[in-house]
Amino acid sequence: ALFTRDSADGVRIYFAAFPNDSTNPLVPRNYEGAVTVLYAPCSHDTSTNSYTDLGKYYLVHPYQGVTDIGYTDAKKWIDDFRGPSNILNSLTDIVKKYVPSPPPYPYHSDTKCMIHTRRDFNDFLTEIDCHDVFQIRAKFSSYHDHETLPEARTYMCRTIMVYELIDVGGNVINIKTPGRKPQPITKTHNSETVVEDFSDDFNNGQLCPPDINCAGGI
Repeated sequence: ALFTRDSADGVRIYFAAFPNDSTNPLVPRNYEGAVTVLYAPCSHDTSTNSYTDLGKYYLVHPYQGVTDIGYTDAKKWIDDFRGPSNILNSLTDIVKKYVPSPPPYPYHSDTKCMIHTRRDFNDFLTEIDCHDVFQIRAKFSSYHDHETLPEARTYMCRTIMVYELIDVGGNVINIKTPGRKPQPITKTHNSETVVEDFSDDFNNGQLCPPDINCAGGI
């Protein structure tokens, strides 16, 4: 819906903090001051490979569903995560402990946001259809505190979002079984049979930092 409603090329996922205000109708009970995420549809400029927010900032509320909280509230929640709440600073201290000092690793801040392309989400939706997923469980996680590949070292300890696919019995669906090839799924669209293939190499988006895709956002 984020793509069809807003004609987006991708979605920027911001780390934010709920206001510490129990009277705010957007704050779920007992979640005052807690970390959350906001989903911002964005457009892609192929000439600069940059993404620009389209002005909508969606909260997936446990009781109210998907709600656009508007730019003003979104900026405040995002700024609170990065500043007064001290959450980002605390996470950054962990990054500094393990990531080498610059150069050549100049990014001493934890993740502020992530960008997933439209194709990333389409691949994810195909997995959901293929496995008859009953529920999706979103979790905060992070990369390991060690990496063997030099190009992956700037991602060490960086905060990310991971998504567990849950079946009707409440069990986590393992889509990473070694040796198992992902199977294409056949669908019918407007009386035309289409085979949709998908990759088993899912990623956690383009992080900011250490990636460059902070431009165009809050």
